[in-house]
Amino acid sequence: MTHPAFAAFNETYGKLGLSATKEERWFLARLYWFTIEFGLVGSQPKDRRIYGGGILSSPSETIYALNDQSQRQHQHKSNQQPTPQPEHRAFDLLDVLRTPYRIDQIQPIYYVIDELDTLFDIVDSDIMGTVKQAMSLGLFEPTYPEKSH
Repeated sequence: MTHPAFAAFNETYGKLGLSATKEERWFLARLYWFTIEFGLVGSQPKDRRIYGGGILSSPSETIYALNDQSQRQHQHKSNQQPTPQPEHRAFDLLDVLRTPYRIDQIQPIYYVIDELDTLFDIVDSDIMGTVKQAMSLGLFEPTYPEKSH
């Protein structure tokens, strides 16, 4: 939380939220969710680390989020059922803003930035312009099961 890029991101996010409409805030929430809450950092899978507090607060999600191919191969060789693999996607602001999520389950998708300083690049981008673009394009289809009532 003391990393300058992390702090700048949070400050910018807060300022944008103050002037955003209710609908824009729904899209901004996805940005926060897939970065500060459930973000991964590291350009190579073997170097991948967690920076999202939502992942770090859940021991099972911490293990799952960093589940890699070598762990899956080990399970296969030992005749265990393969553990479901999360999808790691390169961070793309427009895609992040269009990706639905649920707060009551382990995430099927994590967005990955190369390094924490990438948060400076996000801060310097036209976030609200991209929010408007995402709003006009709409959300992607969910990759998770619908919630049963």
